Amino acid sequence: MKEEMNTYLAFFVVFLALVASASLVLSSFVDNSVAVTNNFYAKHSMKITSEAFVSRGEIPALYTCDGENVLPPLSVAGIPDGAETLAIIVTDPDAMNGEWVHWVRFNIPIDTKEFSMNEGEAPSGISGMGSGNNLKYEGPCPPNGEHRYVFSVYALNASLSLDSGATKADVLKEMKGKLLDQSALVGVYGANRKK
Repeated sequence: MKEEMNTYLAFFVVFLALVASASLVLSSFVDNSVAVTNNFYAKHSMKITSEAFVSRGEIPALYTCDGENVLPPLSVAGIPDGAETLAIIVTDPDAMNGEWVHWVRFNIPIDTKEFSMNEGEAPSGISGMGSGNNLKYEGPCPPNGEHRYVFSVYALNASLSLDSGATKADVLKEMKGKLLDQSALVGVYGANRKK
């Protein structure tokens, strides 16, 4: 009888230990989930906009190969504390042979929480290489149909150790560990294009 009681007691102790362990794991999971969610929203407060077009709106022909092919005006608000430079990359994810990179600019110096660039004026910084071997902005020029154009901005806590001509892949690789926040503005062009 005594041996049975000891066996039951041992099983009961093991059961309690398992319940306590499961509670700790669940508690940790919930806390981490909240932390990750809060951290996500805290980090993604930066926003890029343009007075030339709204998000998901049509990009005016002026900023494309059908116009003057100049940079649209861009503004960045909510730049996080500790940011020293920005990087801006413009891509077409709908290109026939995969993504087409229209413009890469990095090590753009900043010292405030807001940044803006005027129409047709590239900011200070270093030019990267686009898919067309271009160092300057190359505007939308879809061969067929409507394409999306993504204007991505990255806030970094340091300059990137890259030279002029670095590709988008180079820039993204080099910014690891330096990225504080990022934002994107998507415009479209091509549906009403006149050839």
